[in-house]
Amino acid sequence: MGVLDGKVAIVTGAGGPLGIGRAIALAYASAGCQVVVAGGRATEDVAAEVRQTGACVLALQTDVSRPEDVRVMVDRTVEEFGRLDIICNNAGILRYGSLLEISLDDWTRTLAVNLTGLFLCTQAVAAYMIEQGSGGRIVNISSLCGHIGCPKQVSYAASKAGVEGFTKSIAQDLGKHGITANCIAPGGVYTGMAGGSPPPNKLPVKWDGGALPEMSLPGDLAGAAVFLASEASNWITGTVLVVDGGRLVR
Repeated sequence: MGVLDGKVAIVTGAGGPLGIGRAIALAYASAGCQVVVAGGRATEDVAAEVRQTGACVLALQTDVSRPEDVRVMVDRTVEEFGRLDIICNNAGILRYGSLLEISLDDWTRTLAVNLTGLFLCTQAVAAYMIEQGSGGRIVNISSLCGHIGCPKQVSYAASKAGVEGFTKSIAQDLGKHGITANCIAPGGVYTGMAGGSPPPNKLPVKWDGGALPEMSLPGDLAGAAVFLASEASNWITGTVLVVDGGRLVR
């Protein structure tokens, strides 16, 4: 039996072949969860992978910055599975640029997806969870950039800092309904968004002033996402869990 048996989860931003959302969707399914894969054009491909675990899967093309897309996502989830217990808000984009380089369009689009999209999805899901009356789990994906800032990523860092503040605030609003809200802040991760290809195997672990290699693979975050969605984290809310292989303490 899996730790998420009988649960239904939405994972946003899960349409990328090398993405964090794909890894989390696979991990949720392996833990016994029924999964909604929400994202771009590749959602069907990711859903096919998830389906191989034996889980029931629904693939939805969703732009989280569009309220109408978010409403369809939640409504279709409930129609298909009859309930909704978990959302992992992973959808995000990265636009490079320092303060003097970033365009207003890039700034606006980054916040629309990374922060407004987070708000729209969480508001819609939380309203349903409250009506359902059996609590729920909200797992948001931030970034170490939101924790400490990053050069030439001013819009991304601002949006991810907002994710952390948002998470801490809604944890206080939703706790009385049995809904927890927590945040994972990854360090460097080999994803399609970050550019480059991951190594074929995990890098060797060795002491070099930090605990683990500089970059992680998307699957390295999946365990934390399963933990925060499970009953093992019942007494944890409003927390930012840094998953960075010791990068922050270097």
